[in-house]
Amino acid sequence: MDDGAQCMGTSFVDWQDLTQAYLAGMEALRRGEPGATEALRRLAIELEHCDGAVEQHLA
Repeated sequence: MDDGAQCMGTSFVDWQDLTQAYLAGMEALRRGEPGATEALRRLAIELEHCDGAVEQHLA
């Protein structure tokens, strides 16, 4: 985790982890791995929930 992320708290770190997981999921989808679509759907929901928390820290 970089210093900027530490200043913003765990919400940003959670968001950062989720976006990295989403990228890995997109690569899995591209490779045609079973379950990749469902995993990305769940990650998208988590990102949506986390997005609100990050915006509160930025405000």
